[in-house]
Amino acid sequence: MYAIMVLYRVSNASGAHYSLFCINKDRHTNRMHNLKNAILISTSVQKTPHKDTAIVSRFSQYLKRSGYTFGLSRTKRLFIFILIILPLTSLHATTAHKDYLTMVGGITTTTESVLTPQEAITFTFPSPQNTTSFSVTPSPSVQVHAVWNDTNTQLTITPKTAWKPATQYTIALTPTHTPEQSPSAIFTFHTQEFPQITETTPRASAQHITLDDTTTIVVHFDREISSVLLMPKIEGMDIKNIHVDTAKRTLTFQPTTPLTMPQRVHVEILAAFATAPEYITSIGSFAFDAVPPVPKTWPKEAEERLKIAAIVTQPKILSGKYIDVNLTARVTTLFNDGKIVKQFINSPGAESTPTLTGTFKIENKALRPLSQMFNVYLPYWMAFTPDGKYGFHDLVEWPPNHPDFPDSPNGGKESLRSIDKAVSPGCVRHDTPTSKELYTWTEIGTPVIIHK
Repeated sequence: MYAIMVLYRVSNASGAHYSLFCINKDRHTNRMHNLKNAILISTSVQKTPHKDTAIVSRFSQYLKRSGYTFGLSRTKRLFIFILIILPLTSLHATTAHKDYLTMVGGITTTTESVLTPQEAITFTFPSPQNTTSFSVTPSPSVQVHAVWNDTNTQLTITPKTAWKPATQYTIALTPTHTPEQSPSAIFTFHTQEFPQITETTPRASAQHITLDDTTTIVVHFDREISSVLLMPKIEGMDIKNIHVDTAKRTLTFQPTTPLTMPQRVHVEILAAFATAPEYITSIGSFAFDAVPPVPKTWPKEAEERLKIAAIVTQPKILSGKYIDVNLTARVTTLFNDGKIVKQFINSPGAESTPTLTGTFKIENKALRPLSQMFNVYLPYWMAFTPDGKYGFHDLVEWPPNHPDFPDSPNGGKESLRSIDKAVSPGCVRHDTPTSKELYTWTEIGTPVIIHK
């Protein structure tokens, strides 16, 4: 390992700004190390003749105090000089793979490259110093404690409250004991980053998520979270059962009340380090589309059930047409491309002859076939089982002199009062206008999903 010192000059109308860098370089891999943390001595001068020679002389004198000498020729443009190449062993400091070493005129600091919110940074000087000879200027501005050791060779700087997380800081040590303006030693470090969200349940932009007070939202993070205070928020909702699992790196929580209407749910995760609770930061957010849960008990009134069904009935097929039949709510829903087209009240099978549940399709259609099993007409018939025994149809019509209807010798039709009652032998009935609309809308092969 060796170091390259570079003098950098930028000219303008009023003068020039000079900066001296020290960059660590690996002798074997020829790779630069800690380029962001390269040490910087900087100063500015007014524009006067022959100032290049003067500033080079000033830097030379500054480095001579640490035992280094060099010479530079004068130039009038932006330029970079490789000044000194020397083994780092001459810097009298030890390093580790997690540490970074910076040096200006013999000042060194060995510390973690990323500081925790209340961690101190210590500067070591090659000889005892006048403790009032340096001003300490952090940027961004933060109040600090600056304490010298007993031998005046180490200066330890600690924030009075905390460094702001996820921030790059610079600390300028500026000599104040010389009458002429002296260059500053500028040291750069970063503060600890917050964990990042890697995955959520429900996932971001998910749709048709049933959200009630038993729904658990899970947030996964990319690193350990034991030192972090995590605060979830759901817009417009209170939260309960917040739990942090440090082993799994997860945060879980639940809403306190179920939804009453479909809505876009916005979740935000706030965080602060336990050692710096004043710096609360939003570390991520996501949103998903949620719906209220299906009620455990449906209202008796048909209109109320239709209103609730319009909110809680979610598509199970998102492409094309399909028919959804809820036997408990006695509601039939027509879907097209995942959107509700229309909903109707139905009349399913009786308790002794229940309607089959499962996934089916329309097998055949007929306008007014005669049932051979019951000798009745089934207007707007659409079979949904392969054997043709069960299907959708209008209210039953019977021919004259039917033995089951002796009071109607001229034939008749089932009363509308049977709709919204579980009385059929297993088919799903609708009133006449609904049956006609359903018959017209449906094609052979249209999927049918029947559930409780």
